[in-house]
Amino acid sequence: MTTDERRDPILRLLADLPPATPPATRDERVRSRCHLVLARREQVRARRSGGASPGIFDATLIAAAGSYAVAAAFEALRLARLL
Repeated sequence: MTTDERRDPILRLLADLPPATPPATRDERVRSRCHLVLARREQVRARRSGGASPGIFDATLIAAAGSYAVAAAFEALRLARLL
């Protein structure tokens, strides 16, 4: 059994397909659009944060937790004296 590869319609159709790699201009266009979207997201995050640094939030949280711990310790000591 022999095959005639020159007359095979599937092989001719496969040979006529465009290259699998996209053109460089399309790559650059997609890359620039992605950079724009990422820059916009960063701007939205900066606006939502209100400009306050994360360190202020952390310090406030630590102060609140410390106050709670001190109050809980005093309450535990008060209850221990009653028993």
